[in-house]
Amino acid sequence: MKHLVKLAIGAVVYYWWRLFFPNRLAAVQEQSFASHHLSFLERQVLAFSLLRTGMDTRTASSYWAGAAGSRFHAHGDHRLTLDSVATDNFYRRPMLDEFASQAATWLRRGASVIEVGCGAGGNLLYLRSRLPGLGFTFVGYDINNEVVASNAEYNGTDLRFEMKNCFDTDISAPADVGLIFCAVLMYAQEKDIVRLLRSVVRGCRGRVLLGLSEPVLDPEATQPLPHNNLALLHGYRRILRQLGFRQQFESLRQEEGKDTFIYHAVFELVR
Repeated sequence: MKHLVKLAIGAVVYYWWRLFFPNRLAAVQEQSFASHHLSFLERQVLAFSLLRTGMDTRTASSYWAGAAGSRFHAHGDHRLTLDSVATDNFYRRPMLDEFASQAATWLRRGASVIEVGCGAGGNLLYLRSRLPGLGFTFVGYDINNEVVASNAEYNGTDLRFEMKNCFDTDISAPADVGLIFCAVLMYAQEKDIVRLLRSVVRGCRGRVLLGLSEPVLDPEATQPLPHNNLALLHGYRRILRQLGFRQQFESLRQEEGKDTFIYHAVFELVR
């Protein structure tokens, strides 16, 4: 009910601004998820505007690839450097530490460790620091060209960052593959998540180790629920089980002041 009331407020203000203040409406719409200073009315207008556009994977991808995505990653609170990841024990580290432990013993030499939606690369750099001398190659994919370019200083023989939309281009690896997602799948429809994961399974000739740190209400949810702006809450445990993955680790940590949890999990699949 509360969500519907906010959307109703957003609808009224949206059409009022569209009629009398089109420049203000355009400025708010351009902010998408990347602003940290929107007023209450501006947030409701934005939520209604995104609902009108359609919260599908293609729409979300276009925002992340454009100026809004660049601005989001440039903000100090969201630019995930190695230092910021190393000190974060809530949103990412529970999964990353467990993933590193399992990758060290389960993935064979020559494996590719891939992050989809790598941003500033902090997650991948952290895993690289935890997994030295194992012959792994680390690859970060992101849809935003400016973000990828900002990581160029890290490119080397065992680490690279590339621009790639993994929801419309297959991922392949010559041997075992480790795959991580941190607050990325929440911006995709379930059918696109399934397609992406199936492409990984098809393109991998060995084992697949998969790590998730994503917000949820229920890991077994049968339908996605709206979260904020473009984001959705999925039933990741159910989705991965249906794809043949076996869960090896799970932790749910409730976000302060919210009904949602951060779902940390590691799954494996043997071909």
